[in-house]
Amino acid sequence: MSADPALPDDALRISSNVVEGPGEVVVIALHGEVDLLTAPLVSETVTAATARHPTTLIIDLTAVTFLDSSGLSILAQAHTAASAGRQVRVVAPTDGMPYRAMALTGLDKILTVFPSRTDALPSPGSAMPTRNSPAGDPGNEGIPGSAARESDASDLYHPAAPANPAQLALLREEITAWAARAGLHPDRIPGLQLAVYEAMANVVVHAYPGQLGTFSLLARSHDQSLTVTVADHGRWQPAARPGLLHGRGLPLIQTLADHATIDKGTEGTSVTMTWSR
Repeated sequence: MSADPALPDDALRISSNVVEGPGEVVVIALHGEVDLLTAPLVSETVTAATARHPTTLIIDLTAVTFLDSSGLSILAQAHTAASAGRQVRVVAPTDGMPYRAMALTGLDKILTVFPSRTDALPSPGSAMPTRNSPAGDPGNEGIPGSAARESDASDLYHPAAPANPAQLALLREEITAWAARAGLHPDRIPGLQLAVYEAMANVVVHAYPGQLGTFSLLARSHDQSLTVTVADHGRWQPAARPGLLHGRGLPLIQTLADHATIDKGTEGTSVTMTWSR
C-alpha cells in the first residue's frame, strides 16, 4: 500500500499482507513516522484489516522512528475492536522509540507486544504469547549520537508557527536538532522530542479544532537546564477522539519533562517544559 500522495515522501510507508498461519493472519508493517499527519492513513489501514476479522492482526512497528499519542490511540482501539478468539499483536523492539512510548503510557501492559515479527507470528497450537520484557527504564533509553557536550545553541523561536500537522513534523525535527546542539544528553532527547510534539499537537487538536491558527515555540538553553514553551491564542475544546489513550497528551508531557507548567487563560494556553542537563 502506498502512502497518501499529500504526505512527504519519507513520512510513512505502509505494507499490508496476509501470511500463512493458523487461521487468517494479517501483517501491517509501518515504516517512518506515526503522528497527527500520518495517523489517519494508519487508522484507515488498521480499520480495514480489522474489518476482515482475521484470527491474528500483527502491527509491526520495527521501522517506526516516531510514535505519538494519536498512533498509540490507534493501537489501543485495534485492541478494543478485536472480537473474542482473535488477537492483535504488536511488534516493537524494547530498545526502540515506539516501545518506550507504549511503556510510558502503560499500553505495554494492555497490548501483547513482541520483540520481532518472527516471535509474533502464531504457530499451530500456540498458547497466548508472553509479553515483551522491558530492557531498562523506558524513559532513559537513548538515540544514536555522541555524549552530551557544552551548549552551542542559541534560542530557537517561532513566534507564529502554523498549527497544522505538516508544520508540526518539521518543527519536531528542528527542536530535536536544537536539543542536541544545546548539549542535552542523547538519552534525554527522545523524551524532549515527544513531549514538545505532544504540546504542539494539543494546540492543533484542542486550541484550533477544524480551523486555522498559530502558536509560538520558544526554546532556551540555560546554564543547567533547557526550557521549551509552546503557547497558543485559541480557546481549548475537548477532542472528539475516544479511546483508551484519550486525554493522555498532558500526562505524557508531565512524565517526560523534569518539570512542566500549564497556564490556561482567556488569551490562550501556554505549556512550559524544563529538562536538566
